[in-house]
Amino acid sequence: RRRASLNGKTESLSSTQAAWLAEPFDVVVCCDCVYREGLHAPLLATLRRVCAPERTVLLLANDERSHLQRRFADAVMASHFNLVEVNVSDDWPGVVVHRGAALPGDVQPTPAVPPEALFRDPLGVAVVQDEVNGSDGGFVTPGSAALAAWIARSYELDKCRVFELGTGTGYVGLSLLRRGAAHVTLSDDRVGLCAWNAARLGACAVRRVRWDHQDDVDAGDLGRVSRPSDQTELVVAAEAAQRLDLLDALAAELRRRLLSAASHGRLGEAVVAAAPCLKPRPAGRLCKEAACARCRVLEECERVGVVLKRTAEAPPPARDDPAFAGFFEADFPSDWTEVVGVLLLALDDDDETAA
Repeated sequence: RRRASLNGKTESLSSTQAAWLAEPFDVVVCCDCVYREGLHAPLLATLRRVCAPERTVLLLANDERSHLQRRFADAVMASHFNLVEVNVSDDWPGVVVHRGAALPGDVQPTPAVPPEALFRDPLGVAVVQDEVNGSDGGFVTPGSAALAAWIARSYELDKCRVFELGTGTGYVGLSLLRRGAAHVTLSDDRVGLCAWNAARLGACAVRRVRWDHQDDVDAGDLGRVSRPSDQTELVVAAEAAQRLDLLDALAAELRRRLLSAASHGRLGEAVVAAAPCLKPRPAGRLCKEAACARCRVLEECERVGVVLKRTAEAPPPARDDPAFAGFFEADFPSDWTEVVGVLLLALDDDDETAA
């Protein structure tokens, strides 16, 4: 039987360095490996490589007193690992072991990724896509490429921290990282695919975040302002507004992340992509169409104290642009012909002062 021990204090195995692993292990022991958030993505990608569904037993020793360890445990479980907490000893109440294995049906990229599974942009950012779960964030859309390019043109990225909600493949955040963003956090309720891409492409944080879920905020999200920061926190959502059934949770999560930025002394701004209004009204009034994602997300944001500052438009890439490769065929022709509406939102003045 084969065993692997991954110890982050002495060595971090990236997905590339783990290519020598010809087959999964029976037992994988992971102790004291999650103290550096920048290594969470490559560590998670390595665990996915060495663990086989319904075969590998994974023992993950985790100190629950640290928010970084809790984040990583959440990310592991969000990546289709079936884990159960086991207390080590009554003498060490803060230390638990997560014991379990990967579930079948997970996205399991191999070291040699088929070219047709990749999306590539003009900067050379190449991300793995998941055609099976594509409609649920598994592939890059023209709107995502348009939003990433618009943000890069509109902000000094070296002074920006990016927190992406509903990241899917991770493309938008990784593209902004390649363009010079000071820090990038990719977040989703399922992080397996974005963690794999982050491990391949760059050092950024990967977090499991379920919108407006009380368990997905921790001490690391709350700061104590000693002096204002010169950085801007961009809370980015490229495809999130399409989930009409979750717009109330999305608005609450935007507010939570903007409050977090304010608590660290940073200027916070949410950048949300949304299709143009279905029935535009005069003087910026919201339409009453239930299917209008733009007006409904603005309605929910206003309800929680997140207000519209301005709007912009981002043109999509040309359908035959040779600089892009790997777009899955869009379901609607408008994905290629309609400009992407960009909503720039911030906390209202009362909330920002309170934060």
